[in-house]
Amino acid sequence: MTPHLSTTDGIEAWYFAAPRFALKLGSTYSIDPQLTLELGGPYIHASRRAIDALRFVSGPIVSRVVIWGDVQEGDDQLCGRYCKVLACADVTHELQQFACWCIRNTPIGGGRVVWDLLTQERSRDAVKTKERLLTCGASDDEVKAARNAAQAVVTECERKIDKDAAQAAWVTAWPWWSAAESAAEVARITSEIAEQEGLNVEQMHNDELERLLKVALCIKG
Repeated sequence: MTPHLSTTDGIEAWYFAAPRFALKLGSTYSIDPQLTLELGGPYIHASRRAIDALRFVSGPIVSRVVIWGDVQEGDDQLCGRYCKVLACADVTHELQQFACWCIRNTPIGGGRVVWDLLTQERSRDAVKTKERLLTCGASDDEVKAARNAAQAVVTECERKIDKDAAQAAWVTAWPWWSAAESAAEVARITSEIAEQEGLNVEQMHNDELERLLKVALCIKG
């Protein structure tokens, strides 16, 4: 029998999964009370912040869950004996939006953003074409061609041993067909670029990601 969950017992968190491992809306998952609960074990791990959950992303299905019972928590993940699914959705579209947003809006100081580091039009075209695809204004073939052109820019920068230029260009050449991995990688790289300028943008990234996810899940607040 699952113990009663009060509003003060549980911790709401985010969880990403591939479609075949997606959690079922309204279900409550439990761990055998005989098992010792510890982080890293073979059970559901979620994160208080969406940006942390994104680091462990395995697919585009996001769940908003509440976890309780002997909760074990680390820096960016937590687990408990019970996990109830409050909401879930395929957020492929939102993750792609987030990746483009990171490129256009992550600050690097002096009033500049990562977008300003993309001096090659081919790199910018990859982002613009992806944004058009998200609004049904571009085809998959156009996105693929733009991505290939962006990858060529990365190769050229690497041959010139221009590490900074290659790093900036790489955010537009990541394999866009995998929305979950793309979002995670673009967030990571743009954060690293900002950190090189002494800026911490994690909370900024988290706020935008959670805004997009809450809209997709029809969650208020």
